Amino acid sequence: MRHYALMQGACAMRISTDALFLGAWARTAHTAGQVLDVGTGTGILSLMLAQTYPSAMVTAIDIDDEAVRTAQDNFSRSPYSNRLTALSCDITAPELALPLRHYDLIVSNPPYYDGLQPATASLRQARHTEEGFAPHLLFRYLEPLVAPEPTLCLVTPVEALPLLRREAVLHRYNLKRLCGLYHHVGQPAIRLLTQWHRSDTPSAPCLSERLAIRTAQQRYTDEARDLLRPYLLDEYLD
Repeated sequence: MRHYALMQGACAMRISTDALFLGAWARTAHTAGQVLDVGTGTGILSLMLAQTYPSAMVTAIDIDDEAVRTAQDNFSRSPYSNRLTALSCDITAPELALPLRHYDLIVSNPPYYDGLQPATASLRQARHTEEGFAPHLLFRYLEPLVAPEPTLCLVTPVEALPLLRREAVLHRYNLKRLCGLYHHVGQPAIRLLTQWHRSDTPSAPCLSERLAIRTAQQRYTDEARDLLRPYLLDEYLD
């Protein structure tokens, strides 16, 4: 990374393209004061948001103790260590470890798995969608933790959108931004980046975006490079 080293250790959830693009894309129209990173893994999203919002306090949570240790180690090596905290916590029972109740920006690269079940126990735990957690349930689990007008940014499979929309309505969130993430131009979207906001004021129409990651020559597109440049060293943007 451009401003800090990032170690993966024995963390089950490795650094992913999904997390990089969510961290770079998850900007809001307001200044974030309290940020919650749900399912932090290595802590990459928390580090990127601490860089984006210089005054934000960032809390990173994960159910995997090894992930929490890895994130803590990465945080301690960063220039933002005084604003970053990693905690072992299950978002389905956050009162066990999270005393704070007014997060205004929440980000998550939720656990999901396409295809066969993961081979290792730690990866099965990290990707526990089949066992009671799914991206759309975040709206419900976050209810006691958020500020009056919170923003939630997610990266999910494309097929998760209908359930996200349905659950968002129940909790008074509006879809503010939607970005289809593509491997290459002309191919189907592989992921969706979504930004949801809850407010009592009328909502503006959703801003729809598209982002292709690679050119036909397997290089980053100009758009992808511009988005990641504040975070990645130039040698990784070729």
